[in-house]
Amino acid sequence: MNVEFLNEAKIEIEDAVKYYELQSKGLCKVFKAELKQTVQRIVSFPLAWTEIKPVIRRVIMSKFPYNILYSVEILAVAHHHRKPNYWDIRVK
Repeated sequence: MNVEFLNEAKIEIEDAVKYYELQSKGLCKVFKAELKQTVQRIVSFPLAWTEIKPVIRRVIMSKFPYNILYSVEILAVAHHHRKPNYWDIRVK
C-alpha cells in the first residue's frame, strides 16, 4: 500500500507539530514519531480498523487526540473534538 497525504492532511500535520512544539520543547517529535508509527500500522494492516463510511477507515492515535482517516490516501489528521466531520467534503 502506497501512502499519499492530501494537501489538507499535510497542513493539519504541520499545524499539530507547531502546536505541540509551543506546548513543550520536543513534544512535536513525539507526535511525529507516533504519526509515523500509526501510518506504518495502516500500511501493514490496512483493513484492521473500523470502517466509518464506505471505504473510509479510522485509526485512533494512542498518545494524541487525533484520528487518521484513510482509504487509498490519508484524508485528514483530525483532532478528536475540533470541527467534527469537517473532512467529509474531502471524500470524492
